[in-house]
Amino acid sequence: MPEAPDTVASPAAPEHGKLATAGERGAIGPPLALDLAATLVLFAGFAALLVPLAIAVVEPRPIEGLPGFSQRQYAETATYVLLVGCGLPLAVAFGPRWVLFLARKSRSSAWLEIAAWATLLAVPVVVFRALATRSAGAEPGLLAAGIGAWWLAFAVRLVLLGRRSSAALAPALSPPAPSRRRLVAVGLVLPCFVYPLLFARSGAVRPLPIALVAFTAAAWLFAGRVRRATRRIAKERWHLFGERALARRALDVAVVAVLAAFAVNMVVFEPGALDRPLDRRIYDWVVAFHANFLLGPANQLAHGGTMLVDTVSQYGVGSIVALSRVVDLVSSGYGAVGLFDGLLTSLAVAAAWLILRTARVRLSICILALAFVVVVLLWGRTFPVGTIVQDGAFRTGITPWVIVGWLVSRRAPAAGNALVAVTVGVSAIWSFEVFALTSVTWLALVAAETWAAPARARRRVVRHGVLLYVAPALVAHALFALWTVVRSGQLPDWRLYGDFLRAFFLGQLREVTYDFTRWSPGIGLGGAYLAQAAVLGVLVTRRPTLARDLGERLPVLCALAVFGLACFFYLVDRSLDHVVIYVAQPLVLSSALWLDELVRRSLFQARSLLAVAIGAWGAVVVALALSAVWPKVKPAARDTLAWQAVHGTQRIVDRWRRLGDFPPVDPQAENGAVLLRTHVPGSSVLVLMPADLAVETLARAEKRNRLPLSFSLSDSFIAQEQGTRMQRLVERELRRVRDGDVALVDYGTLVFMRSVSEGRKLQLPRSVSVDTLRVRAFRYVARKFHLEPLRTRGQVLLVRLRRSRSVR
Repeated sequence: MPEAPDTVASPAAPEHGKLATAGERGAIGPPLALDLAATLVLFAGFAALLVPLAIAVVEPRPIEGLPGFSQRQYAETATYVLLVGCGLPLAVAFGPRWVLFLARKSRSSAWLEIAAWATLLAVPVVVFRALATRSAGAEPGLLAAGIGAWWLAFAVRLVLLGRRSSAALAPALSPPAPSRRRLVAVGLVLPCFVYPLLFARSGAVRPLPIALVAFTAAAWLFAGRVRRATRRIAKERWHLFGERALARRALDVAVVAVLAAFAVNMVVFEPGALDRPLDRRIYDWVVAFHANFLLGPANQLAHGGTMLVDTVSQYGVGSIVALSRVVDLVSSGYGAVGLFDGLLTSLAVAAAWLILRTARVRLSICILALAFVVVVLLWGRTFPVGTIVQDGAFRTGITPWVIVGWLVSRRAPAAGNALVAVTVGVSAIWSFEVFALTSVTWLALVAAETWAAPARARRRVVRHGVLLYVAPALVAHALFALWTVVRSGQLPDWRLYGDFLRAFFLGQLREVTYDFTRWSPGIGLGGAYLAQAAVLGVLVTRRPTLARDLGERLPVLCALAVFGLACFFYLVDRSLDHVVIYVAQPLVLSSALWLDELVRRSLFQARSLLAVAIGAWGAVVVALALSAVWPKVKPAARDTLAWQAVHGTQRIVDRWRRLGDFPPVDPQAENGAVLLRTHVPGSSVLVLMPADLAVETLARAEKRNRLPLSFSLSDSFIAQEQGTRMQRLVERELRRVRDGDVALVDYGTLVFMRSVSEGRKLQLPRSVSVDTLRVRAFRYVARKFHLEPLRTRGQVLLVRLRRSRSVR
């Protein structure tokens, strides 16, 4: 398809409605704006039809083992795949064609036509949202019917236009007449303002943060004289500052240090007495339960275990090795897990800052973007940094560094390529999800760079990109294998980790998932990611010259778009509202890049219609986001390293000591740890207690389980059938148990084991029976040995195993 001109103006008014003047950097003119508007309207229509249709047609299925919970995960996944794989390319392909069709067939302005269809599309959505209660008036099928009527009317309109003879292009493509300009503006702008309001919770709308954002935006808009004077002074000073590369680097280092201080949580959470309110005890249990999935295997490694030999985790390989090093530094416990998450979060925020800085985004925009990241995305979490580690930078904090490395390589090839190689190598053994995110992000970078490069250089770009991806991954696996052989004398068995992937992707565990809530903010975030991808698609297919004129920002924007869509897939699978914040950072960075590009092209002049519209829309989004997280900001900020530093170094020392000696969540864990520290020498001991209690006890005692059970509840996910690799590992170690060995049990487990030894039939509760490996372990021990109590503390017993005369 031939490239359309960058600007098209009416013969009668050649300068009327131009958004930019053509020059050496290109321009964005009305035809491009029309193409974008048409593409987004078509895609919005497709999404507005598909999403409620999937909800109305597919009935939720109950989740086995979780009474009262149901999900329609297959429908959500299929909907997302269809939106990305079909809706997005179809909209990009047919949106510009719709504009050309209107230009040839319509006797009125194409602007007015597209604005009318955008408004008509918003009407049924707004009506349905207003009726979105538990009553029958808000069934998804009604919204699907309304959008279906919109598509029917759209098809009829196209048929009627198709019967007309072709007309000249210019009158239809030219800006509308002054009398209709307001109608067009309302028709195009109103749906944009309605969109974020659709996903706002009425209970989360708070006057104070909204007033704060509104006052700031109004002051910036109308304080023109002060702003111009400030800009002139800042320009003079920053011009001198900008001439000093060392000063710029010092600024970046200082900002990264400050961001790290804002990101690290020195408190994590505060477990306390059992007489506290029930909701706080449940919160403590939820945090500790999720931490045990990581702390269990990391503690095993820190005290003699070897990854993929006698230790395995569903959350990756290199990630657990890295956490075990933090456990060595801080001591075993939940404080180490919280610090680990703080370090990863600091890396993620530092990567965000460096991406914007190396992409030459204005300092003011960088500061605004990172302020939003810190206040909303870090301090506004339901579970603060350091608590639910798996959802945050543990998954998404490493991948952005390939973008940083790629940008650095534009100026310092050796340093940038080294950073990319390290990031790819780390992600290759970190976890499957992180490696997948890094792979698609790097692929997007290389693909965009190849497309923008001259034809003669494309083969070299592809070869360099493939080499910089494959070689570090292979080297990382080779080094990990060498480390494993040196440590244990065996090669790593990646099949153990593969069993987890098979269980989650193909086994019953794929059913344990959650649906989006009604009008979840996550749906709005996904729409924003898809809209950004549509804009990039239109630029690349319809305006290749303008797209190439973006320079190094085009690959960065493409990489952030793909990274964001890939991160959002996790939200599709785990569609809880508190997860939305964790996958929003790529969109914030993309928005900062787009805003800076508009400013760079002089399209964002103060008090112009475009400036006011974009500024007002951005203020609405920021105000709603800040309002939603407002109650969580202050408590989270008080727990950060920065706030603790305000109170002096002694406060930091006290908090560091607390991280190393974290208060017990379960008091029985400290009882068990005292028994192990006092009466059991060596670094390993046989522990048969429940999974949560076993992990916390071993971590506090700084010992590992003699059995290859890092967190038995998680390990049992891949041992539901007879003869699995994990089961064989446990049975092999059980056969090594001898008469006179010591074991740690709790009273509940002791009752079960005595029932087994006496031949009585066990009636295990669901919470115990799902821990398959632990149940098989204590059954085996109970049949082979009888238990001789040695020491008791609280509900925990240290027992000696004595061979039974008759083995059942």
